[in-house]
Amino acid sequence: QVHANVDHGLLIGTLGACYQDFSVGPTNQGTTNLYKLFAGTGNVNLGYNNAQGFVRHNDSNESAWYAQATLDLDKVGVHGLSLTAGYRNSWDYSTITQVPAVLTLPSGVFVPGTTPITTTSKSNGYNFTFSAAEQVDPDLMFYGTVARAYVPGGVNSIGVSGAQGLPSFSPTYTAETVLEEEIGAKWDFRFGGAYGRLDVDVYNNDFSNIFETFTGLTTQGASVRYNANIAAATLRGVEVQGTFYPTSAWEVSVGYSYNDAKYTKWTGSDPFNVAHPGSSACLPSSPVGFCFLNLTNNPFPYMPQHQGHVTVVWHLPVDD
Repeated sequence: QVHANVDHGLLIGTLGACYQDFSVGPTNQGTTNLYKLFAGTGNVNLGYNNAQGFVRHNDSNESAWYAQATLDLDKVGVHGLSLTAGYRNSWDYSTITQVPAVLTLPSGVFVPGTTPITTTSKSNGYNFTFSAAEQVDPDLMFYGTVARAYVPGGVNSIGVSGAQGLPSFSPTYTAETVLEEEIGAKWDFRFGGAYGRLDVDVYNNDFSNIFETFTGLTTQGASVRYNANIAAATLRGVEVQGTFYPTSAWEVSVGYSYNDAKYTKWTGSDPFNVAHPGSSACLPSSPVGFCFLNLTNNPFPYMPQHQGHVTVVWHLPVDD
């Protein structure tokens, strides 16, 4: 990183670059995703199958450069106003090489096959942020922010053949993005000997190209899970948080948020495998032999509509 401070804080900035690499070496000690089919007399060894294979090589890395600067216009006569801008560009790469798991009889042991399958994913994207803040006085500040985030894509690590015919399957999935707008205020207040802070903000997030998980059976009967870019969503809401110190011994923290989170697009296979091809619930656009559903009414995970907390702290009247 390189840091700059121009004219005693008129312009403060950072310029930097980073690189990280993650590698997994080969292993023949075990394999994941071992499952059993409880039907079909043609399944050898009581129906055990494997949809993962053995990993020969797995490597992922990311490189990026970034810059961010804040211009304090209060120092040139524009009362309390500061502007911040930042940008980051990232390049992501991941590759995995697997060999199928082969069942040996009569031992029932899975061993590595001989035909490797290599899948590689490359993606790049950018993040940016722009914000303006107005420091009305030492106790009150208003701000507004617009930001964009990029989430890298990846590889569907499936060491079996036959997955190419599954709905929306691709050996790789691409990046997803989110655009956020937020406005808010921060207020420090005092009443006699008591004091505190109140933070309020309104936000809106638009997610696009979200990758969700599919499940399916290959032509060889292997059950596989994989990601596909099939969804979009909007999250918007209001957040309020405050901390109040009535005396030096007491601290009260309160918070509340209202969240309106919903999918605006999500067309995929039934995650519970209840709707079958030809069902009235299937979308007319479903590929032949598959059943696609409109899943936009599913609840957004880990996002309650109302959320709040109250915390009371009493500091014991003893020496530090």
